[in-house]
Amino acid sequence: MSMFSAVRSAGLSAAKAAGGVTQQTVRTRTATPIVVAIPARKKVPAPQMAILAAMMFTGIWVVPAWVLVHIRDYNGSRK
Repeated sequence: MSMFSAVRSAGLSAAKAAGGVTQQTVRTRTATPIVVAIPARKKVPAPQMAILAAMMFTGIWVVPAWVLVHIRDYNGSRK
């Protein structure tokens, strides 16, 4: 029995004891799945890790590098 159904049945029992049954709206929540991080089942090969690391490094540093290379264009000093 969940906590919500226990509260609902307690409320209905109290209403019956008071002389009448009242209708109550009970909101229920769906359970969010719990995700637990565990070690990988299969080790990722070193060449693949190197490729992924290079892609992440490039993806992180492309925009700041572009801005630094073109900083004069932003200032308007290059014609």
